[in-house]
Amino acid sequence: MAACLFCQQDQTLTAEHVLPRWLTGLLPEGTKFVCQLEDVAVDEHVEFQSKGFNLTTRIACATCNNGWMSALEGRTRPLLTSLLRGESQQPDEASLSDVAFWAVKTAIVTAQTGRQKVAVAPEHCQWLYENQGPPLHTVVWMGSYAGGASRPQNWRLHARRLTLGQNDESGISYVGYDWTAGLGALLLKVLLLPPSLWGSPLAIKLQRRARLSQIWPPAMSPVSFPSAEIFSTSDLADLSMELVGSRIDVLEQTIPESAPDPEADNTMPTSA
Repeated sequence: MAACLFCQQDQTLTAEHVLPRWLTGLLPEGTKFVCQLEDVAVDEHVEFQSKGFNLTTRIACATCNNGWMSALEGRTRPLLTSLLRGESQQPDEASLSDVAFWAVKTAIVTAQTGRQKVAVAPEHCQWLYENQGPPLHTVVWMGSYAGGASRPQNWRLHARRLTLGQNDESGISYVGYDWTAGLGALLLKVLLLPPSLWGSPLAIKLQRRARLSQIWPPAMSPVSFPSAEIFSTSDLADLSMELVGSRIDVLEQTIPESAPDPEADNTMPTSA
């Protein structure tokens, strides 16, 4: 027995698929699954491939795996299937919020895959379980990927633990987690910032943000898919590196000693 990554209860851990098995039906024969894990903070990098979606990791108990995680897959499956196929959509805010929730959960599971795991703050995992949504200071973007779902290609996941410097003379830096995925015709990007910044309004600069649609926190304008610009595999690789060495503006220097009340009015991160 071991502690579940999400509920923190000592349980017998079950095998959690990095990407759900129902995606197998969308795979053209010959598709490979490519995963890159990198921890910039300790200069470690690993890449591996697998066929289909047989990649699993034992991090979740049966209660979580068969409960809220299974329910999340059920809610997001219809829209994700359509997006992965490249079908035209203008999803509503609630549906996009569920896709963002799914992306963050999948990003965390990806980090725990393979021999060389990438560290993710336990507070992020607990937040998903307790609040059923993305943690504070999380940003999720969506775009179109050139992979498509009608021909053999590589579905790609890039998981990276990176150091973000503060955009002033303080010399302060923070460890964040970045996940970029090209799945069928869908591109997703997740940025998780450390719990030490929860409660502090931030400005986060992503150079290519105009080419991606922000789906979490919810955008002010409707999100349409496919996007006007389609990312190639090389674009995806560049995008996965984009936040390495980036800086953030901490607009308020008060750092809470503990995570804030989830029902409080907390400022979410915005693109600057």
